[in-house]
Amino acid sequence: GATESRTNAVVDRIMSLSDTEVHEAVAGVEEDFAHRHIDFLQWLDVHAHRATHRIDPHVPLSEKRWRLIGACFSHEFAVEGAALCNPSAVVHPDQSGMAPGILRFLMSTRCIGEGHRSSIGFRTGTIDMSGDVVVDQPGGKVYLLLDNAHFVQPMDFARIAIAGTGETWEEVEGELGMAEGTLSATMAFYNAHAREGRDPLFDKRTPILVPLDQGPFVALELDFQASYFSFFTLGGLNTSTDGEVLGRGGAPIPGLFAAGRCTSGLPAWGHGYSSGMSLADATFFGRQAGRAAAGG
Repeated sequence: GATESRTNAVVDRIMSLSDTEVHEAVAGVEEDFAHRHIDFLQWLDVHAHRATHRIDPHVPLSEKRWRLIGACFSHEFAVEGAALCNPSAVVHPDQSGMAPGILRFLMSTRCIGEGHRSSIGFRTGTIDMSGDVVVDQPGGKVYLLLDNAHFVQPMDFARIAIAGTGETWEEVEGELGMAEGTLSATMAFYNAHAREGRDPLFDKRTPILVPLDQGPFVALELDFQASYFSFFTLGGLNTSTDGEVLGRGGAPIPGLFAAGRCTSGLPAWGHGYSSGMSLADATFFGRQAGRAAAGG
């Protein structure tokens, strides 16, 4: 005989949820996916309409419950390669500008997308005599995004150009030639969480975590070939004074020690940092960690 439609089972399950459960589920869906797609909520509405013939027309539906139904009948498809495999490299025909002991290479990889759709990708890079590999950054540039509250005119010697400005992040997005709803969606997602003191993607913390919402806005172009920018990462693992690595709850992780630049030590925030601070951090706390690891 005929079996019950799976669509009916999904709709019935959603209809049985409490309002609180529905609100929490929709909030999770929006947090995870809204920043990655243009007109995300509208698409949930479209997909919910496809299931309307399964919904009792006499039962009132809240907007949140309606969108949860739409979410359950939505599927995210990534056009990018979800996995890279089968790398193959050859000597690049252009070795100009390479220092002795460094070789430029050309590498191909198999890029496997969803549904096992495969494509081929290419990257260039260098390898030195010690075997260290550096893969070139596509485009050779990154952008430093700032709002009016944090912008400082770069020094001339840095050769950092202003690539785009605007009263909104949408205008900056347009000046950079980016697709509509890309940069602006990223900044909307970042600012919404920064105002709450959260960073679900990279776990940044205050005082580094601040919203960039005071227009006008600017994108500075950091060109790897021409610009001078002495930016590097600081912070890292939380440790005790004995070099014990601390877990999220603040308790030491048995047998795990760290010291120096990989820890959130003396120069963690970068304020007042001067070259050499990490050396003292590493030597002092390295000795502390060694003693603790050796049992005193």
